[in-house]
Amino acid sequence: MRVLIVDDDPNTIELIKNTMNWDKMGVTEILCSYNGIHAKQMLQSKEPEIVLCDIEMPLCNGMEVLKYIYENNIVLEFIFLTCHDSFEYAKKAIEFNAMGYLTKPFKPEEVTAVIMKAIVKVNNRTSHNELVQKEYIWKKNQDIMGNSLLWAIFQKTVPNDKEKMKNVINIRNINFDVNEKVYLVYAGINTRKLNTKEYSEADFFYILRHLTLELINNQFDYKNAVEYTLEPYDVLLLVVRESEATKDLLMERCEKLVSVSKSYMDTNVVCMVGDLIGCEELADTKKEMDVRFQQEASYSRKVLNYSDISNNTELESGGINYERILKSLRNKEKVSLVNYIRDFCEDSMKAGTLNSYKMNLIHHDLLQIFYGYLQEHNIQADKLLHDRIAIQMNMAAEYSIFDMIKYINYMFDRISDIINEVQQTSTIVAKAQKYIQQHFTEDIDRNDVANSVFLTPNYLSKLFNKETGLTIRDYINQLRIDEAKKFLHATSKAISTIAMDVGFENVSYFSTVFKKYSGCNPDAWRKI
Repeated sequence: MRVLIVDDDPNTIELIKNTMNWDKMGVTEILCSYNGIHAKQMLQSKEPEIVLCDIEMPLCNGMEVLKYIYENNIVLEFIFLTCHDSFEYAKKAIEFNAMGYLTKPFKPEEVTAVIMKAIVKVNNRTSHNELVQKEYIWKKNQDIMGNSLLWAIFQKTVPNDKEKMKNVINIRNINFDVNEKVYLVYAGINTRKLNTKEYSEADFFYILRHLTLELINNQFDYKNAVEYTLEPYDVLLLVVRESEATKDLLMERCEKLVSVSKSYMDTNVVCMVGDLIGCEELADTKKEMDVRFQQEASYSRKVLNYSDISNNTELESGGINYERILKSLRNKEKVSLVNYIRDFCEDSMKAGTLNSYKMNLIHHDLLQIFYGYLQEHNIQADKLLHDRIAIQMNMAAEYSIFDMIKYINYMFDRISDIINEVQQTSTIVAKAQKYIQQHFTEDIDRNDVANSVFLTPNYLSKLFNKETGLTIRDYINQLRIDEAKKFLHATSKAISTIAMDVGFENVSYFSTVFKKYSGCNPDAWRKI
């Protein structure tokens, strides 16, 4: 792949030319031009795939070069270099299909991000035959072999013993020194909040993966990294040798990755840097760090120092004010409740005390309060988590403050709807009657009926009797006897069989109940 740099300032060209890791990006040739006229000639003779071009040049400026490319249907990726962040330049760039522009003075990582985006677009146009050259396949195989080795170490399918590791490494012919200590560095993105509308998903992850490898470990190969999921995060885990970076330097590089990925890809990366460890510690350390990353990523700052993360398992409660929340529920003050929980979580985050343990405790405290409030209205608590949306909201509540607020919003509305429904007695009783009509031939009692409408049995019994003048048991038995009468007249089934068919367990009790509701026993009724 060839890149043409066009600028009338030699210093700018040298800066770009000498600070990028072109070889690792797959760039084989860097072309230089110091004016627009010469650049046009090189476009025809050298056919570069990517052009970085200054706008303001004498004789023939960058806009004229771009117009020349556009009018001659030359296929490449064009990036402007400019001292002015001008909307007019951006508008013209878009008009002539330029990919974007960089404002001087620019940082190497900014240039890297834009060039990686251009490389993705070029690669998408490259034929399959060019991508499967022997050197490319060999390099990919090395990445796969190295990647496979790391997974084997992490999964303990390779023993955590240096000599045994060496044997495995020698057999596979992989460049990996088990005697050198390493850092584990995590870089993850929340897939639930992913915005890839500017790219295809494959391109998005390609760019982000290579940015991470370049900025954190100063390389593009994949053999010292593994990618996997720690719900809801997609994580790229890098193994960085002690000789390649210090912990402080890795923390700085992670800060840069967070900044660049936000600026150029509009995505939030969370990083965590581990302590220096031996290779025999990799599997156990990864297991511990996985847990910590999953716990802390949603609530803490964007770059985490593993050794600074404290274990707060001693917390006994989330610390929220029960009475204040109950007051908001009783007074139907949803905004007040939402604002209180949001402020409480944000204040905890600022104080550095918000983590997954605390979010879990807040979640459970809220559930306890919600359940208690429903009990005040004689409503069974499991009604809250009965539908699919409620289940999803409940499961997601602990992942972030945003998810917690969505959960509280939904639960407040759900509780209000349930209570309003219960307060409409006729509706609840009608639902209970419908359930009985559908199930009276089964072994049901008032507890089953109460469960069907999510009320306590005593409270439903009071409502049912007030509305119908019957107890739930009387209503069930009346339906059973009415059904038995139909069988007695329409069939020649034995009375014992009919008793079982309509829900009675024995003939003696069936006869007793039948006589109570009909004035005679079943045999006499059949003869009428």
